[in-house]
Amino acid sequence: DNGSEGSAHIPVLSSMELPSENYYFLQNGVFSSEESAAEAQAILKEKGMASIVDSNDGYRVYAGFSSNRDEALFLSNRIQQQELETYIKTIERPAITRIEWPEEGHEALESYLKGSSEMIRAMNAWTTQLLRPDSNSLTNERLTQLKDQHQEWSNHAANVTTAATAELSPHLSKMNAFMNTSVESFMEYTKNPNETYLWQAQAAMMQYILLEQAFIEAVTPQGS
Repeated sequence: DNGSEGSAHIPVLSSMELPSENYYFLQNGVFSSEESAAEAQAILKEKGMASIVDSNDGYRVYAGFSSNRDEALFLSNRIQQQELETYIKTIERPAITRIEWPEEGHEALESYLKGSSEMIRAMNAWTTQLLRPDSNSLTNERLTQLKDQHQEWSNHAANVTTAATAELSPHLSKMNAFMNTSVESFMEYTKNPNETYLWQAQAAMMQYILLEQAFIEAVTPQGS
């Protein structure tokens, strides 16, 4: 039994068609030490803004993002009103054409990644809309849409995490937790329309995007 269970998690090379995605991250600074980055993060948090640290290439502190450059400029202006500097950095998720993944979980993985992109685009657009001075609250229709999308995505997420190798399963669990946090932050905002919840959703989505980058790199054959 152990042998058959293990074989279910053996990755096989197969084709997958997912277009590239560009995200425009608002970089608050690049620091040489974790301590300096933590200080910058603390300032952002104190002002109720989003803040995450990416330690893959120096210690980069990000204060927000958008999947649309114009909206990124709007968010950048909002952050600069708090006397904080930002620089727009493009984060690209390359197009996926081939992937190494257990065969029976292939369809779920494709649906999971597509669903993630769709939810991020929707939540990101709502964030910038709700941060505008003349904004209205989210309609019940949009909230229902988000809940339905999230429920469908959660089913795919469970299947993907189950199919994953032992090495990748904990990484996927982190991705799922950040996506769940971003959705929960929107739900909290509808009960208590405080902008802090919108920035919390931003931070969680940025964490998801960076983790997704590393995940795709791990399951994409070299040279694809």
